[in-house]
This record gives sequence, C-alpha cells and structure tokens, in this order.
Amino acid sequence: MKTIVHLVLLALFLPYTEKLFSQYDSLCRSDIIMNLEESKSIKLSDDQNCFIDYTVISDFEKSLAIPSRRINFKVTFSKKLLVIESDILSVYADQSDSYMLMHDQKIITRNDGIKNPPDNENVNKIFSQQLLLINTSQITDCKVIEENNKNYRVTEFLIPADISKSTGIELLKVFYSLDDKRIYKVVMHYIRGNQISIQTIIYNTIDYNYKAKLKGSARERVMESNSKVLSKYKGYTFL
Repeated sequence: MKTIVHLVLLALFLPYTEKLFSQYDSLCRSDIIMNLEESKSIKLSDDQNCFIDYTVISDFEKSLAIPSRRINFKVTFSKKLLVIESDILSVYADQSDSYMLMHDQKIITRNDGIKNPPDNENVNKIFSQQLLLINTSQITDCKVIEENNKNYRVTEFLIPADISKSTGIELLKVFYSLDDKRIYKVVMHYIRGNQISIQTIIYNTIDYNYKAKLKGSARERVMESNSKVLSKYKGYTFL
C-alpha cells in the first residue's frame, strides 16, 4: 500500500517522469488491453468448453493478525453448465438449478438456475470493467523482469480516486507474460482500512478450447436420483 510519503514523492517527481513514462505508456498498456479485448470477444459454440485455473492469495491488515490465505479455483464452463471447484466452496449451475457447497461449514444451498450459464453478456461486463480500469488509470511504472525463468512486463497503475473509492483498490500491478502473450498475474493493493491489504490473482491455466467435456447436470453433481446428497457430501446440511 502506498504511504503518504510515497504519494508526496510521486506528486513531486511525476512532472519530470511524465515524458519518460509517456513513451512506454502505449507499449505497456496495449498488450494488456489486447489480451482483455481478445477474451471479451470470445463467443462460445454449443460444444465448446472453457477452463480457467487460478489462485487467489489474500494478505490481511497486520493489525488483524490473520495469516495469508491461498485458495486455488478451477472453473470449467460451457453454454449449458458452470462448474467452480475449490477447497472452500463449489458451485454447480445450469438453467434448471444452481448449487453452492461451502465445504468448511458443510452447507449446501440451492437456487433457481441461471440463464445461459455463463452468460456471455455478464462475461463481457467483467472484461469491460477491467478495460475501463486499465484505460483510465495512470501508469506509474513499467519494467521487464525475470521470474521462474520466464519474462514478464510488470505495469503499475495508479487507480483514479473515484474508482478507488468504489472498489477499494488504490494500486494495480499487472504481470504480462512476454513468453505466453497473456496476463499472468494481477496484484491489487487496497486502501487503508480494508481487511485485505493486498490480493494477488495468478492465472495458472486459461484454455478456451478445453478438450474434456462437461457431462451431467448441476443436480447430478450434488444429488442422487433418490433426492439424497451424493455420499461424498454426507453430513452436509441444506439451507
């Protein structure tokens, strides 16, 4: 998180570094925008499956004395079914049913199905919001680093005050893989007062033409034909 001193120094030296950053601005921003635009433009065919494996690392405010938490999510979706799996929760949704399983509490909730899961319009909204953030934020640093024998361009964005107020994010770092030509990692620094101080999202795998097929319905992933929960969910409570 940026300290007051950091912000003061940034204000003092920004006029002198503005010309320097402007020549890198297009390069540093364009690859990220292109990657988001490509993701936004993807339209699922009837037999197409997508798979995203990502890790979320949350670092909490020191005063809370909460250890850092690392959670891996595996998301698979088609035009008919959405599957999200992790150690803390699982989600299975189609047009008929939507189930959420909270594994720590051993709780299952059921709701009506979602329309056209995952709805392309909703997916586009997510990418549109990310594009707005990248397009309107000030680049304060841009450099190439090597990490785990791979090369990344790391671009640091200072979030506009109005967006920072609504999202809680004041600084964004995007790691763009120069080897894989995609966004690899996003690090979000939150304003003081948030329980989470830094949150990191690592995109381990993104496959828009996933070969494994999604079979069965959302209900079949939770319930037996006799309306009892699958044996692996024995002891879970319905809410």
